[in-house]
Amino acid sequence: MADALSGVLDSVRLRGSVFSRASLHAPFGVASGVTRSGIFHAVVEGELLARLADAPAEDAVSLQAGDIVIFPFGDDHLISDAPDTP
Repeated sequence: MADALSGVLDSVRLRGSVFSRASLHAPFGVASGVTRSGIFHAVVEGELLARLADAPAEDAVSLQAGDIVIFPFGDDHLISDAPDTP
């Protein structure tokens, strides 16, 4: 039986993709800007915080190696090493 993510990805009609791999080291902060399609981040090593750009820093979700965060509608969001990193 396939895992839940595989089931979701199989049901989505993808029309294209852009792939980028970044190696980030503290301090880092990245603002996505609004995109016209969904975006995801997979943490391969280390940890980071992710949140919607208009959300307070305390609403950030902590992610560690092996975690994935998905912004299915391309919402403006931030990833960073710490809540106070610009």
